[in-house]
Amino acid sequence: MTINSTQDLDVWFDHLFQSYSAAVTGYFTMCFGAGNGEDLTQQTFLKLWIYQLAHPGFCPKSWKAWVFRAAVNVKNDYYRWSKHLPQSFEFLEEADSPAIVLENTNVDQLAVQAAFGQLKVRDREILALKNMGFSSQEMGSLLKISDSAARSRLAGAKSRFASQLQNHGIQV
Repeated sequence: MTINSTQDLDVWFDHLFQSYSAAVTGYFTMCFGAGNGEDLTQQTFLKLWIYQLAHPGFCPKSWKAWVFRAAVNVKNDYYRWSKHLPQSFEFLEEADSPAIVLENTNVDQLAVQAAFGQLKVRDREILALKNMGFSSQEMGSLLKISDSAARSRLAGAKSRFASQLQNHGIQV
């Protein structure tokens, strides 16, 4: 799409946001929790908007890869910044509400969330990218590592996730 006017830019941005915002929010939520997912998504799309304003006519080979490269950059910036903050955690609404009677599926879901949350950010990131359908080559490109390193990192992350699941009572 050639962007020749502000109206074209608005249409382009709406399409880009509608196409990828849910996946980007999911990616950030998996890496940093729900509280940060939407904020980091907004930061990502703001950066994309500003970039397009500064580079009219820019058209990458793959919009999906371009959006997720921006998301990875925002994630890296956030990770560097958040290292200096005190650690916190989020309460899950299902676990906090005494009025909710947990069924096995909810207990399993909470156990999976807890297991996933105990993984290192780098493991959550590679698992999130794989879950979103990225190939080893695409993950390697996004993370600036080789295809084989992406496959190796993914295998390790899967193994550590399986161990965490077993530690939380989920049979794999």
